[in-house]
Amino acid sequence: MNIGTRLIAAATLIAATLIVAPATANAGGPGCPDTYTFGVGGFEINGGGTGQTSTYIPADQPVGYNSVDITAGVNELDRLFHAYRNRCPGTHLKMLGHSGGAAVVHVWVSQHQTEPNATAILLSDPKRTAGPGGPGIAANPLAVPADLLGLFRGAAGVDANFGAFPVLTVCNAGDWVCNESAGMWGYLTTGVHGKYDLNPRNYPNFVRGNWFPPVY
Repeated sequence: MNIGTRLIAAATLIAATLIVAPATANAGGPGCPDTYTFGVGGFEINGGGTGQTSTYIPADQPVGYNSVDITAGVNELDRLFHAYRNRCPGTHLKMLGHSGGAAVVHVWVSQHQTEPNATAILLSDPKRTAGPGGPGIAANPLAVPADLLGLFRGAAGVDANFGAFPVLTVCNAGDWVCNESAGMWGYLTTGVHGKYDLNPRNYPNFVRGNWFPPVY
């Protein structure tokens, strides 16, 4: 192949890339990605307070909130979700919550079951219902008075009230937060509560199910 032929081939390849790439990158609409992710972290004591920046989850948009106030987290997630949806209505929105953050996403989904083109991933959800294993710690009778006293407001009770919304629940078998029957030993000593894939892009869009891996 002579130099002229190679230049023509290169120019053709560049032109094809310029034509194809924007269509793939902008599947959510002009200037918008095909998928955008939100990350909601769990309970954290930060600087003497209970602020959760959620930056330990590698999402496009961390959701910051008072980590003992699940309702406040739900409201902030709702604000960020709809602000982005209004800007990029064709983008798939994927929310990943861990621990108390999973409770935030859980409650949000129960309130928005018909929201289209979105996915929720709940890792170590304290509001997880039993089966397999026991329910999450939000089923504990002490969760109700704690809620009434303003501690973890909005977290009491377990359910799977998601309607047709695609939700993936992941609970490590030894994790007391999402499986109260496991006891606190693994949570306190083995780090099982942190043994989750926190990257929302590693989960398919529209994934759903109830995973209970034998991790202790």
